[in-house]
Amino acid sequence: MVKNNVKIGTGVTAYDKDDGTNLLIVVNNAIDMTSQSMAILSSNQMRHRGVDVCDVHHKFTVGDREGLFRIKVGNHELPLTMYNGLAMLPFRYPSDDELSDDTIEVIELTTAAGWKPSYLSGNNFTPGTDNH
Repeated sequence: MVKNNVKIGTGVTAYDKDDGTNLLIVVNNAIDMTSQSMAILSSNQMRHRGVDVCDVHHKFTVGDREGLFRIKVGNHELPLTMYNGLAMLPFRYPSDDELSDDTIEVIELTTAAGWKPSYLSGNNFTPGTDNH
């Protein structure tokens, strides 16, 4: 299925860590899903940014390694959850106070440079670069 006229934009969301602190997560070049209660994130788009994405559930193994089922960006490990067979990163709308609080760490899951999924065709992909 191909959908035309899909809006692409940059969004900021809040993530509540298990230790009680919050992060602001920036997702660049993402599908505009502001009218939805969930967002779709591309694991390969995050990998392109250099984010370590393990979307293999704990129930499965890859080789002899159990799935980690998390996203690791910088020194943050963000556990994923499962919803109807899909990997989910639980986040929420940030408050105005959080958006203006410069003590809350901001992390980017995707690059601000243009994202062209079709450039992943073939074998010319270099993780963590913007060469497309």
